[in-house]
Amino acid sequence: MLPDFSGGEMKRLAFASEMLSNPPILFCDEPTSGLDSYMAELVVTRLESLAGDRGKTIICTIKQPSSEVFRLFDKVVFLAEGRVAFHGAPDEAVTFFAKCGFMLPDHTNPADHFTDVMLLTNLTRESHMSPSTELIASKEFNTQIPIGINVTGTLVRS
Repeated sequence: MLPDFSGGEMKRLAFASEMLSNPPILFCDEPTSGLDSYMAELVVTRLESLAGDRGKTIICTIKQPSSEVFRLFDKVVFLAEGRVAFHGAPDEAVTFFAKCGFMLPDHTNPADHFTDVMLLTNLTRESHMSPSTELIASKEFNTQIPIGINVTGTLVRS
């Protein structure tokens, strides 16, 4: 008879089992979901050390990372409407979005700000239009994936 494991325990057990096979690439689907901010940062710090100490490539999907977790990433990819809107280092994202006219406000989580920009949730509630914003990734910021994307957002009321 198997013991009853919590969701978090099952997640950790699955991760540990994968690590035993010593894969060169780890795909982690929301490894921090359901964790408090301390544990989330601890998990990402451990993943970072696996990448550095053991030379592993680690690809994660993480929704709403804290500012501290966001700064731990070597590279980030932001998707809008299923397409790449930005690819590069976290600091480059700040510069890129600022040059596109979206300055990061003081004391704001960068990941939240960039998500808001791409979803255009910073629209006023009076707006009923579907505005578009051109996000152009120039070679200066992104030599690996040169793109031009038209991101359209629609204000949805609940």
